[in-house]
Amino acid sequence: MRICIVVLLSAALVGSSQGQDKKGHCTGGAPDSLWLAQGPVYRDCDVDHKAELRGAEPRLDFRPSTPVTARGTCYRAELEFVVDTLGQPDPSTLRSRRSTDRDFEDAARASLPELHYAPARLGERPVRQLVVYTRTLAVVAVVVRAGSMPTRPTDPHLPLGCQ
Repeated sequence: MRICIVVLLSAALVGSSQGQDKKGHCTGGAPDSLWLAQGPVYRDCDVDHKAELRGAEPRLDFRPSTPVTARGTCYRAELEFVVDTLGQPDPSTLRSRRSTDRDFEDAARASLPELHYAPARLGERPVRQLVVYTRTLAVVAVVVRAGSMPTRPTDPHLPLGCQ
């Protein structure tokens, strides 16, 4: 009888600590039930080691559809998707969170197969993780005399940070 009580108490403590012991601020929404059909999906705050992008971000095939001005334009796309246990984004889970330009968002979506991650880990095992992926691009028109080299604009109001 005493052993049974200790085991039940131990199980209750483990169960409650897993739900409360977050590993930081969660990004992304709750996992979609369609994503869960392929197995558990964890958010970044639920894993011991978050999925990390490996290598450089792919070049986007994007050309602004509106004229660029000297004031500049900031493009931003925020996507979320599941990275599998091998570190590959699962295209069937891709969804847009927000974007400033549909063409820029489409270019970011098209680059998904070129992304490679170190998979998330829970303990020693790789797990599927929901990732929020953000791409930004600032485009500024710089006018220079023929034969001169353009320099970086110094106007503090230009969207170079693209936050």
